[in-house]
Amino acid sequence: MKSNTASSELIKFNGKLAGCCLILLLVIAMPVSICGAATPKVRQATEYDIKAAYLYNFVLFVQWPESNIPPSTAADDKTFTIGIIGKDPFGNSFKDVEGKLLRYKKKKLVIKRYGPYRKTLGLGKCQVIFISSSEKQNLRTILARLKGKPVLTIAETPNFLKAGGMIRFVEKQKKIRWEINQTPVKKADLKFNSQLLRNAVRVVQIPKLPQRKNPDTPTNKSLKEKEN
Repeated sequence: MKSNTASSELIKFNGKLAGCCLILLLVIAMPVSICGAATPKVRQATEYDIKAAYLYNFVLFVQWPESNIPPSTAADDKTFTIGIIGKDPFGNSFKDVEGKLLRYKKKKLVIKRYGPYRKTLGLGKCQVIFISSSEKQNLRTILARLKGKPVLTIAETPNFLKAGGMIRFVEKQKKIRWEINQTPVKKADLKFNSQLLRNAVRVVQIPKLPQRKNPDTPTNKSLKEKEN
């Protein structure tokens, strides 16, 4: 039921991409700069139009814990914020959804452009943060600040997942796709819809999560006691 509700919301994203049917399972088929728009008035989608569409889609396919917004910031409880750190590559790609209500989450979508990274940035107030390639020198510092917090981190920088990021944009066969690192996702108590995981080109655990012990599986100690 959740995926059907989310899918109906996705179709409304961005007039530039209206002819592309931005359901998660279909948007992955779009080449980097080609859109299947039927009318000449709709220009071809750029790389960052498509990545903006993905960011919007990810919001609808990820579940955040209820504790994401502290009680002291109740005014922020009506907003859902995507933060962009560094040089903003998206331009006007969010203009048709910025400030609009995410009906499934009952919050208004806010796009916050932070500019270059600074220690004073209040990153914890965002639900999603895109770290621009211009901030690769600050990447590990930013991720360290967000470690364990319920903030979805996204970038396109090489080694982003290895550094502790959650979703990295990649290009495969001239199409924009994504990779996922489940370790920081689980530590942040975020829950990904199965479609998001299934359609990723790669899902990793860096570092590997400890395996849960089955209480019914006998340990070496219990086996020895049984033998005696």
